[in-house]
Amino acid sequence: MHKATILIVEDDAILAMNLQSIVSLSGYTVVGPLASGEDAVAFLAKNSVNLVLMDIELAGTMNGITTAETINQNLDIPIVFLTGFSNETLFEQAKIVAPYGYLIKPVLERELIATITMSLHRHDLDRKLKESHIALEKSEAKYRLLMEATLKDSEKHYRELVQNVNSAILRWKHDGTITFMNSYAQSFFGYCEEEVVGRHVNILLPKKDSSWTELSDLIQDVVAHPERYQNNETENACQDGRKVWMTWAYKQILDSNGQLIEILAVGNDITESKRAEAALRESEERFRLLFENHSAVKLVLEVETGNIVDANKAAALYYGWSKNELKHMSISQINTLPVDIVNSEMEKAIACKKTRFEFCHRLADGSIREVEVFSNNIEIEGKSFLYSIVHDINDRKKAEKALRESEARRREQKVLRISEARFREVLEHSLDASYKRNLQTGCFDYLSPVFSNISGYTLDEIVLLHTEIVKGLIHFDDLPEVERMLALSISDFSQKFHHLEYRFKHKDGQYRWFHNRFTVMRNEEGYPLARIGSISDITDRKLVEEKKLQIMKEQQAILDTANVGISMMVDRKQLWVNRKTVELFQYSKEEMEGQSTQKLYPSQEKYEKLGREAYPALALGLLYETEQKLIRRDGSPILVKYNGRAIEPNDMSRGVIWILEDITERRRNEEALREVYSELEQRVYDRTSDLEKTNATLTMMLDYARKTETDIQERVVSNLRTNLLGIIDVLKKQQLAKITRDLVELLETTTLHLAHPIARNLESQLLKLTAREIQLANFIRLGKSTKELVELLNISKKTVESHRDNLRKKLGIHNKKINLRTFLNSEFAQ
Repeated sequence: MHKATILIVEDDAILAMNLQSIVSLSGYTVVGPLASGEDAVAFLAKNSVNLVLMDIELAGTMNGITTAETINQNLDIPIVFLTGFSNETLFEQAKIVAPYGYLIKPVLERELIATITMSLHRHDLDRKLKESHIALEKSEAKYRLLMEATLKDSEKHYRELVQNVNSAILRWKHDGTITFMNSYAQSFFGYCEEEVVGRHVNILLPKKDSSWTELSDLIQDVVAHPERYQNNETENACQDGRKVWMTWAYKQILDSNGQLIEILAVGNDITESKRAEAALRESEERFRLLFENHSAVKLVLEVETGNIVDANKAAALYYGWSKNELKHMSISQINTLPVDIVNSEMEKAIACKKTRFEFCHRLADGSIREVEVFSNNIEIEGKSFLYSIVHDINDRKKAEKALRESEARRREQKVLRISEARFREVLEHSLDASYKRNLQTGCFDYLSPVFSNISGYTLDEIVLLHTEIVKGLIHFDDLPEVERMLALSISDFSQKFHHLEYRFKHKDGQYRWFHNRFTVMRNEEGYPLARIGSISDITDRKLVEEKKLQIMKEQQAILDTANVGISMMVDRKQLWVNRKTVELFQYSKEEMEGQSTQKLYPSQEKYEKLGREAYPALALGLLYETEQKLIRRDGSPILVKYNGRAIEPNDMSRGVIWILEDITERRRNEEALREVYSELEQRVYDRTSDLEKTNATLTMMLDYARKTETDIQERVVSNLRTNLLGIIDVLKKQQLAKITRDLVELLETTTLHLAHPIARNLESQLLKLTAREIQLANFIRLGKSTKELVELLNISKKTVESHRDNLRKKLGIHNKKINLRTFLNSEFAQ
């Protein structure tokens, strides 16, 4: 067990603990660790250690080199440097303080312990060598004194001085005969003075040294050329056969004539130092064998070129090239990365910015393997190299990938289970019944409990029923379409979703309307496997739709019998027209519904002008009236009187109801009358002088004109009473919505006005009224109260009262005590 005490100075706490553990387990006593140079100097001033293991790059004002210089000034303690860098400048700075070792992190355990052991041993040898040198210096000093004493005094004093030196001192004649050996030499070599004096000095030399070099001529050469052998290292032999190493200094002793008398030889024992050197060489050889025979792949790369300068057996076995072939290759021939990236990674390793890498390496057989590489910069004979250890991690990577994939699958399965549970919960609480029917067995693989609610059957009753049995519950009239759609869903790959509506027999015997929305699940080859879908009960919706359709048919029939055109428009597109509208414009119903009314106008300008005038009034809830010259399909003009009203003034997207009346013939008759009047007036003007003569004739003509006008009025009134008022009576007997009934009443009022025999008597008065006042007068004559007028016209009570007052003023009854409705009815009753 080692007894040496090691002081660790390292500012990296984790590395310090690792070093402490390695050194302690190797039998050394560890003190520290200390984190700074200042702490180390202060500690060594009070404590004694055998070796300091210190990081060069320490935190604080003193780095490792400065700390070593301070320690060396006062103490003789061996220092081993640790560093994470291997640049030449740092190495040169470290050499100044003469460290006993220089290790590059990360440090291998064997290298660390071997360096500590060799450093302690070398320091011990240095100490002994220093003591020997001191002793030699003292010996030489004493020898000089001795020589002086010999010359001046006596041999006795010389012998006493030489005998007390801790170095071997011998004298021999030129023929090699020993004349003197001091006490230290006698004790060291194991001879007494009588055994060696007079014998040849070769008794202290083996025939051959450890390197098998002949030593028989050494003594004669020393005698002849002593200057060649200053501090000469020689292997010597002791009496007991031990071989020891000595360093000898030789000096010729001459007489007064300058003739050689004797050779003075002073020697010091360096056996331990030689053994340490041998141990170091042995250690280097062991390291070489460790590199060569280690099972890990190891490469040494030249920094400048990336060439492989050395490779061990494991590398040759792994890569498939011989060692000689590898030594003639570059690392870029093995690494699959581009050369510039490989060089960049090497630079990181050289600068110690990164020591662990993962690459893909190419083997001799062309296969690619994933590897983990640990690289450190080392110096050999002053030149930088990369020392790389390569581990194959291909299988580990595959295992990691498989583990990640397995974990991902496990997470996916967990998410899927949660999703399935949530989805099933949604399905079971949905208003629709979800299902999955197996197309191979014809039975349900899944059917949600909702189906029991809408069909009356339990799941046990229906889930195992075959498709053909379930079809028997479908209404006979709907079954052909159901079978057709089911067959089409199997053969048609283009349509993803399919819809069916059919009647299904409830358990209570009644048929319920079902809506079935489904898709077909197929395998990779497109073969159908199952039908997945949802079923909802739409019976209530169907009943509403049927009732609605029936009402629409009834309304359509009523409106189609009207003798005026009726059209519903949204955004000036005709959503619906009655039969009379179709007859007026000579288009088919299909050509008019859904189309813009623009084609009915003689020009775009006319079309846009009506829009600008009519729709602001309609948006205010007013009844808009106008006369427009429109165009039939055949291009012929038609004069149409419009009456329009918005269904919901606040929301014009609900549409506008228009009533259209063809007044072409009436206007033509009126024009003819005006032409007759004009012609008569012209004749009166031209023939004033003949007036008396032609008075009878003119009177007859005027009578004829009046009779013609009366006949026309009577025909118009007859037609209106016979046709339109009859239809209006039919409409009034129907169950109509309030707004529809109001429109029918407005139509009746307008028709009665047109059909009144003396309507023209009121024309002069009505022309004074606005459209809103005429509309209000008609409603008042029908008995509508102020409250009802507010609701019908969507105006305020104050506005109604204002219109009533204006009517009384314009009709000449403002200050008369007469009821407005009574007055209006009495005028029409005439």
